[in-house]
Amino acid sequence: MKATARRLLVLAIALSATARGGVFDETLAKARDGDAIAQYEAAEAYAKGLGVGKDLKQAMDWYRQAAEQGSVEAQMALGGLLVAGKGVPRNSAEAAKWFVMAAEKGNAAAQVQVARMHLAGAGLAKDPVEAYKWARLAADKGDKTARQIVTFILPKLSAEERSLGESLVKEIRDQKASDDAAKGTPPV
Repeated sequence: MKATARRLLVLAIALSATARGGVFDETLAKARDGDAIAQYEAAEAYAKGLGVGKDLKQAMDWYRQAAEQGSVEAQMALGGLLVAGKGVPRNSAEAAKWFVMAAEKGNAAAQVQVARMHLAGAGLAKDPVEAYKWARLAADKGDKTARQIVTFILPKLSAEERSLGESLVKEIRDQKASDDAAKGTPPV
């Protein structure tokens, strides 16, 4: 009885892998046709070994293609791999490029990462005012880490630097409101 159960389990796993492979093949075909969502999904599959062998080089290539098309998720993943040096040489400046793109689209996690990079001078110029700006934008979305960064930075800023930081935050908020109005998106 135990041998039969084991055989059934092995058969189920094999069938499951085959089914995932079929889905992956469809995703890969869409990715090759330029579908950014499929490119991100292919990257995730390669990065995690889902339905395909784990291959960080392939993952990087697909993340990059999706990121270049504006996928915030791909920009974040690509930045994460580059900053950590996973599958590629560590490159903080390249990582910062992708994090900034995602941050400019309003992604709070990216805004926190950009704030950290400005604080440390890693991949971006060491700039406490820029760090404050990005942390403040993420904190306003409820990000706890961002709030901690703002609390850390504020006492270190002069009155002039605080004022500049606040004006940069206002400028971004005003631009977003203008963009939303142009799209017909009601204010939140």
